[in-house]
Amino acid sequence: MPISIIRSLILSTTFGLVTAALPMTASAASTAQGQNQARSIETNFTPRPSRKTQIGYGAWSSLLGDIILFMGPSTRTPFKAPQRETGSRISRTHNSPFRLEGNKVLYPHMSSGVKQAIREYAAELEEIGTRIDIPAMPRNEQLAYWINLHNALVIREVGENYPGPNRKPEDIKPIDGSDVKLHDAKLVTIDGIPLSLKDIRERIVYPNWKNPDVPMALYLGDSSSPSLSNVAYTASELRLQLKSNAEEYANSLRGMDEGKVSRVYHDIALWYFPDFASDIENYFRKRMREEVFSEYTAAGYRGVNRYDNVVNDITAGHGERGRQRLSASSDIDSFALGKDVQQFLTDRAKKIERLRDQPWFKRGTVTIIDIETEDLGEVE
Repeated sequence: MPISIIRSLILSTTFGLVTAALPMTASAASTAQGQNQARSIETNFTPRPSRKTQIGYGAWSSLLGDIILFMGPSTRTPFKAPQRETGSRISRTHNSPFRLEGNKVLYPHMSSGVKQAIREYAAELEEIGTRIDIPAMPRNEQLAYWINLHNALVIREVGENYPGPNRKPEDIKPIDGSDVKLHDAKLVTIDGIPLSLKDIRERIVYPNWKNPDVPMALYLGDSSSPSLSNVAYTASELRLQLKSNAEEYANSLRGMDEGKVSRVYHDIALWYFPDFASDIENYFRKRMREEVFSEYTAAGYRGVNRYDNVVNDITAGHGERGRQRLSASSDIDSFALGKDVQQFLTDRAKKIERLRDQPWFKRGTVTIIDIETEDLGEVE
């Protein structure tokens, strides 16, 4: 049966990002480079909401839908590595227990047109960030902007450099002639100030938004990262989107396995979990399912979990090898798929069937929001 992996992408001359009038910032009109260099990231991007400017992300949601394979929540069943081919010592697929966790990005199957669309979208987000006063927008609008910009930049750079040195996105050197790696390279300039991915996370987002769900929206490009949402983050749905992604991660083997806690949580401890063992237990109590939290408390905190830093596509970075590439056709049948890709899709289908047998998954298929009790307001 044909499997449509990447739908045809229709690009208009504009992405329709902005849905309200865009006031110019004073610094955007200025050409005084020295002033821009003198301003710090913290000073320039501290939220000071005073305007009702809104940004729409419909085009980004469409792009994400074309390049992401939705995986559903974790079954907390460690994956067993596939049997190697006769006479071969190499299995060019995931051998990680996290193989069937977290949404997968179809990096090796992106057409040149899709890559160009991602480049253009990231560039337009950059331009929007200079044309309007981001810190003056409502707080949820600001946070949605920074999350979507951060994730677009990661996807752009990993897609352009796939699969990365040793299949590890964190080792990508995105700037020609520079040894600075992915998360420290200045990839974007907003309002005259160059920013890296780490700047966005650690100097803008973390200090200004105290909800521990927030970092779980920031995609890192690797197999142990919080999952990349297959829709854009929006101000109106932000709190529920953050909660959903945070729950996926906390209940996964990536987030916690036998009392060992993901490096991601440790990396954000300074801002969110200063008394780590106590704070993370309190957070897990809120975000884990009852049986997963019981597993954690029974084991007790046991340090840092395994971290798989290979790229999070369906073949762990082996997708460029001929026998694992998809056909150039938009409609893919089983004969166009490499053996490992076929196996991955088969395993995914089995996982979905197992999920359907889980009472907690059945309960979660329909969400009823009690408007009187559900807080859909600003994210702290």
